[in-house]
Amino acid sequence: MTYLIVLILMLIGFIGMAVMVKKRMPALAELSYNQSSIKINARTSLKRIIHNILLRFRSLILRTERKTTKLLFKLHNESNENKFSEDFWRKVKRKK
Repeated sequence: MTYLIVLILMLIGFIGMAVMVKKRMPALAELSYNQSSIKINARTSLKRIIHNILLRFRSLILRTERKTTKLLFKLHNESNENKFSEDFWRKVKRKK
């Protein structure tokens, strides 16, 4: 029953989108762009996209580096706490 309701809602949505596109087709067809301005805009938008990708990649690297540093610091502190003292080795020698 819910499947049928969802299917009907999807069909209504697609029909609504088709009607909107059909109404806007003449306006979209009348638009004319200068080819040189499209090329310039494409170049600048491509540069902007690459710039954003590199910024996100840089922030990802910095976060990863920070987490790695914290983990190494934690492991270093744990290893210092768990080292055997000289008394331990003396006790081991005595037991033999």
